Amino acid sequence: MAIQASVIFLGDSRADAPTTLAVHRVRQLAREAAQRYPSDFGIQYLFHVGGPGHGPGDEGVRTGSFRKANGQKEIQIAVPEVLETTPEEFLARSLEDGLALGELYFRRKHKGVSLDAARQATLEVVAQLRPKLHPDSEL
Repeated sequence: MAIQASVIFLGDSRADAPTTLAVHRVRQLAREAAQRYPSDFGIQYLFHVGGPGHGPGDEGVRTGSFRKANGQKEIQIAVPEVLETTPEEFLARSLEDGLALGELYFRRKHKGVSLDAARQATLEVVAQLRPKLHPDSEL
């Protein structure tokens, strides 16, 4: 599978919070994109979502383990309780950073493995997270 997305909620989290809803949307978009881009190797994006009094423990994006059974490299994304941008933009940037880390890992450890499907699927999800600029909208 080219990409997968899962989430770990830390502490109490409101089910309707904008960040929570955005993460669930990413999970759905990733599931749909993965069906369009089959692959033997890919990236598992694991979101650590902080809640009141429980931060994700880390900051930013980092690599996790490689799951040999399904050919996926885990990329962990810490989602803080307070974001400096919209949840969608934060997640889009994090997916781009995660993709770059995944590609670096595969170049170093699994030479010859193509992440084209993971790249296409991830960029499709990123494009769907970012609002389209309309000609009459202000920049």
